[in-house]
Amino acid sequence: MTNGNGTSQQGALVRQDQFGAQQLANVTETASGAMAAQVKAAEEASYIMAMRCPRDLDQVRSELLRECARPSFAEVARYRKPIGQGIEGLSIRFVEQAMQIMGNIKSNQITVYDDDTKRIVAITVTDYEKNASHSTQITVNKTVERNNLRPGQNAIGRRTGSNGQTVYIVQATDDDLLNKQGSLVSKAIRTNGLRLIPGWLQDEADEVLQKTARDRAAKDPDSERRKLADAFAGLNISPKDLSDYLGHDLGKVSPSELVELRAVFTTIRDGQATWSDTIEFKRGQRDEEAPATAEEAKPVGKGSAAVKAKLAARVKPPAEVATAAPAEAEAEAPARPSRSKAAQAERQAEVDGLNLVASKCLTQYVANGDPRNLAKAKQLTVDAAKAAPAAPTAAPPQPAPAPVQAAPAPATPPHDPITGEVLDDDEPDWMKGDGSPPPDEEF
Repeated sequence: MTNGNGTSQQGALVRQDQFGAQQLANVTETASGAMAAQVKAAEEASYIMAMRCPRDLDQVRSELLRECARPSFAEVARYRKPIGQGIEGLSIRFVEQAMQIMGNIKSNQITVYDDDTKRIVAITVTDYEKNASHSTQITVNKTVERNNLRPGQNAIGRRTGSNGQTVYIVQATDDDLLNKQGSLVSKAIRTNGLRLIPGWLQDEADEVLQKTARDRAAKDPDSERRKLADAFAGLNISPKDLSDYLGHDLGKVSPSELVELRAVFTTIRDGQATWSDTIEFKRGQRDEEAPATAEEAKPVGKGSAAVKAKLAARVKPPAEVATAAPAEAEAEAPARPSRSKAAQAERQAEVDGLNLVASKCLTQYVANGDPRNLAKAKQLTVDAAKAAPAAPTAAPPQPAPAPVQAAPAPATPPHDPITGEVLDDDEPDWMKGDGSPPPDEEF
């Protein structure tokens, strides 16, 4: 920088405005540009090496299966988690070994956020040969849970556990935070890495791992049992706890149970589950599988005796059949109803006398002889009778009307035979007396 309005000094920049004031700013070069260039160069180099040295899947399969046949690797290559009905699968150790054998696959983790309460880390697994990558972000809370507080330790929260106990939430130490982050990162790498390993290769490797574990447990079960007991003791899990998990004494463990215990140990050691969750899950499984009655708890024999016992259990006792309700006995169909022409004719004559409504059920009864169809036909007849409109009632008889008498014909007054005048029989009053008419009467 030049001296004028701005003065250059070693590692600093001095600015002077028009009023004579000066501003001093330190100039430091950050490493962001250098880091970006370094990451770019590493990515380009990975793609170039993948193009020059492609993998051979046949060679990968041979090396990976040979590794799975190694007993020490089979011990740590599978896990078992107490979720649902129990989840088993390939562990992070298998994924790491498979990625190494396949080549041209790399995993990266970058912290994208960090404060006093949480940390966010991005995990990416990339196959440079196939140009495929899978990424996952995990959040690491900077707290842990403790059943008891150490002297001088303060709880920042608390909750009630599954057994009703108080669980304290405290600030995580550096070691606690490192363990939590390592466990979450391993899970993310395992999940993303399995997406890049061919499925058929995973299936073959899993079969070899299980066979190796079974063969080793069957070859020397006592030695395997002692090794497992010592390994669990390193996790503060005693042989008595293992007997509680199995439901019987540890000395009676079978080879398949040894394989299961080895997977459980790998899961707990890698931080994917806790012993309390595992033992609670196992007890729940035993409660679901326990027989409900003493009869179900009896051991099932083998051979013809077991077959006879099953057939005897299917036959109902005579008392139960005798005490069956009449309705139930009527509803039960005969084993093989007759379908001959003669039997159908008999059934047709039977239903003709019942005056049932014609229906499909009635036809089926006549054809097949199933009494359940006859019962349905009777019910349909009853329903049809209920649904039919009621017939109008007859009016009460009315009394017959009285005969009408004809009115008597009026009497015909007499007429004068000569003049034809009507002769009035009613004589006036004066004619009934002395015969002299009244003075005003004129003729």
